[in-house]
Amino acid sequence: MCCFSPLVPAAGVTLDAGMLSGIVLAALIIEALLVVWLWVAYRRRRGAEHDRERFAGLVEIEHRHLTDIINIVPGITWETLIDPDTGSSKTTFISDYVEKMLGYTSEEWLSSPPGLGYRLMPEEDRDRARHDSETVIRNGEVATTQHRWQAKDGRLLWIESYLSPIMDATGKIVGLRGVSFDITDKKLAADAQRQSEERNRAILQAVPDLMFLQTRDGTYLDYQAADLKDLFLPPVEFLGRNMRDVLPPELAERFANGFERAAQTGRTQVVEYQLMLLERERWFEARIVRSGDNILSVIRDVTERKQAEDILQQMLEEVNRLKNQLQAENIYLREEIKLEHNFSEIVGHGDAIKYVLHKIEQVAPTNSTVLIMGETGTGKELVARAIHSQSLLRERPLVKVNCAALSATLIESELFGHEKGAFTGAAVRKIGRFELADKATIFLDEIGELPLALQGKLLRVIQEGEFERLGSTRTIKADVRIIAATNRNLWGEVQKGLFREDLWYRLNVFPITMPPLRQRVEDVPLLVEHFVHQFSKKMGKKISSVSPATLSALCQY
Repeated sequence: MCCFSPLVPAAGVTLDAGMLSGIVLAALIIEALLVVWLWVAYRRRRGAEHDRERFAGLVEIEHRHLTDIINIVPGITWETLIDPDTGSSKTTFISDYVEKMLGYTSEEWLSSPPGLGYRLMPEEDRDRARHDSETVIRNGEVATTQHRWQAKDGRLLWIESYLSPIMDATGKIVGLRGVSFDITDKKLAADAQRQSEERNRAILQAVPDLMFLQTRDGTYLDYQAADLKDLFLPPVEFLGRNMRDVLPPELAERFANGFERAAQTGRTQVVEYQLMLLERERWFEARIVRSGDNILSVIRDVTERKQAEDILQQMLEEVNRLKNQLQAENIYLREEIKLEHNFSEIVGHGDAIKYVLHKIEQVAPTNSTVLIMGETGTGKELVARAIHSQSLLRERPLVKVNCAALSATLIESELFGHEKGAFTGAAVRKIGRFELADKATIFLDEIGELPLALQGKLLRVIQEGEFERLGSTRTIKADVRIIAATNRNLWGEVQKGLFREDLWYRLNVFPITMPPLRQRVEDVPLLVEHFVHQFSKKMGKKISSVSPATLSALCQY
């Protein structure tokens, strides 16, 4: 075995200097070419690495740009690929907007088992969504579908998805691409609008009024009528025409003025008018309102109302006439009663009667309840009239009720009134004495005769100022001053259980006891003189004096 070098001559070969120089030069050239080749390869490799880095940067920039574009889309962008072997689909991409819309991160969505999108749908939406997706894959055409998705927090959202097929280089459909938008608010608004339109349509169909939609200059555009007989012309004869061509000139002018005011002010205008329809004069009321750029007129037949108003006006005139007559008669009767009974004067100058007069002066200006006690014939009603005549309510009548003169079955009706049909014989409604005495004074004579069953109702009037008529549930308020009188010992009646103790305390606010004549003998001469003067005029006789013996006999009696 031998070593051989191209630069060393073989044994027995003699190299001259020229040959040696050529060999060295060739070796140098080969070495130089090798260095150049290595340098060029290095430069190419560096260039390729640079181009790869540059292309990777461009791809990264483009990817970020595409991601930014996808992320600003207000919906979920996604891609689903079909496994060629199993035919099942798997989501391979979903934008980050899924977290904002549904609460799931893109990582949660992609790592979940296939079909998460279908599992989030209510069962009634799944078949339709699958059918729409399969149609896009089968036909290769874009489509739109609507379904619901349940968010992570439990909310149910309405979704509108735009679907398009994904194709490979051969044109084969290998997946599905889509964008899903939240249309919950839009869907709810559309449903609300639809329900509103249906409700408005039902209302319009149920309204018995006649309605016209017209332009501001009066051209008829549409109408709503429950009965075509309410139309003054068949629809074909007025739709599209101006009201000035079909209405009487004066009425058309009134409507035109109403249209103008409604359009300018936005407030409802009312026009009442008469028309001859079906050979009968009928009254109508038109309510004119602005409806966008047009005018809506709601017209109602008010013939019966106008007739009722005419009858009511006649009745009111008759009531006013009777009222004025009654007031005049009432004034006359009050003056006659005042003159006849002379209730504003109490005759006497003794201490007992002076004490009564003093108490009358004390209580008259107040609104206190007064209880007048005394034997029969002592003048309790005269005291009540004197209190009323000096009170602040003296311009109002004194309403009197004699509790002893009415039966137990009628006293309640007399005091509180009754409604028509409240009991047998109640043919009309009757106003009770308490209602009549509102803002006035009521005198309850012989209060001790009031049945125990009614005492509670009277107590309520005193305490609360309210009561109900017989046969009615409506509460009536009454501001009444009460003056009561009795010849009984009411406290003794309370002890016997015949009179309510709480009512006794309510009545006994300011007691006045009228003394009998035997306790005021000093007033007998004045009384004799007073009645002699009255009866002498009535009998047409002149009596100038009464003998001392007669006066003495009367005083002793």
